[in-house]
Amino acid sequence: MTSQPEFIRPGYQGANKLQDKFILITGGDSGIGRAVAVQLAAKGIRVKSVAPGSLRR
Repeated sequence: MTSQPEFIRPGYQGANKLQDKFILITGGDSGIGRAVAVQLAAKGIRVKSVAPGSLRR
């Protein structure tokens, strides 16, 4: 892959259906999970991201 993935598309306008919600995303350290976490956080939605292995004792 020669180009980097696009995480935030300028000018995108959502429907605001998730305003005042708290979202938990698993696998938010890379790939689709990261893209979703970045998009939601950019919209002002409260996001908690959990990466694989982060909860191991």
